[in-house]
Amino acid sequence: MKWIILALIILAVVILVLRVAQARAERNLHNSPNARPGTIHDIDQLVANGQKIEAIKKLRATDPTLSLREAKNRIDYWTPENKPYAESAAARSAQAGTPLPAHVIVEIDQLVAADNPIRAIKVLREHTGLGLKEAKNRIDRWVPGRN
Repeated sequence: MKWIILALIILAVVILVLRVAQARAERNLHNSPNARPGTIHDIDQLVANGQKIEAIKKLRATDPTLSLREAKNRIDYWTPENKPYAESAAARSAQAGTPLPAHVIVEIDQLVAADNPIRAIKVLREHTGLGLKEAKNRIDRWVPGRN
């Protein structure tokens, strides 16, 4: 009986670790070794124009190791709340009364989603003049698609 319980606990831990790894992989938007800034910009434009299928194709062309499902998940995450980035960023900026332009919010969203907080802090500081601690605290609380 003890062996069965131990086996179930180990199985649960393995499943949890695999799910966490999969979620992290799906969030890494710009970590493709072949991604160039122009390619990312092209994908941004496709997503902003609602051309998700073309964006998925472009992403898969950039990283052939991605499955169709992985590419679709990344593009879905690229568009928070299934709205084009530029539109949702402008709305968030207007609602929050923040001085950040929509393109800066989009950039920070992508950096936070790609698990690159250091670069996100730098971008935030460049556009707001916040101190390091204030910017770090704001990025730590940043939720892509909701700021």
